[in-house]
Amino acid sequence: MNSPQADRACARCGAPLEDALSNVCLACAMEAADARVEERPATPEPTAKRLRGIPRAVLYGICLVCLIVIAWRGPSFVQSLQPQHPIRTGPYTTRGDCDGCVENLWVYSAALIDGRRLPDDLVCPATDKPYLVTESTAGIVASCPNPAEHGLAALSVGRGVRVPEARR
Repeated sequence: MNSPQADRACARCGAPLEDALSNVCLACAMEAADARVEERPATPEPTAKRLRGIPRAVLYGICLVCLIVIAWRGPSFVQSLQPQHPIRTGPYTTRGDCDGCVENLWVYSAALIDGRRLPDDLVCPATDKPYLVTESTAGIVASCPNPAEHGLAALSVGRGVRVPEARR
């Protein structure tokens, strides 16, 4: 009883085959697989010029245009990085009694900065009333007793705001 499988031999070395599905023996199949692993795929050589199709004059022109745009827009970009200043600078136009009230608040501000005792004898020139001094967790605030006489909603100075602040 000869089977057709017993007559088959390896196509490479001639050894008898154990498997009916392949034409090579196990040893030859492993050898072929090892040969394929050792082969490296061909890598293309790096080109000397990366931008072959673009002439140098065009590249220099693009660089020149970029430098012109930077020089043209650069100062405005640097200016945009600077802190913004208030729209209005300088003193408000106020009446004389309001200016006197602001001068008194400067005295309070100096006392708060130096840590001295606040003056008790200062009064608002418009109303002849003493300034309102309030203490809270945020600090001491001295404010005008009647800022409406000066045409303002509030006129005060405090530990957080060391400059007399006028709100309309």
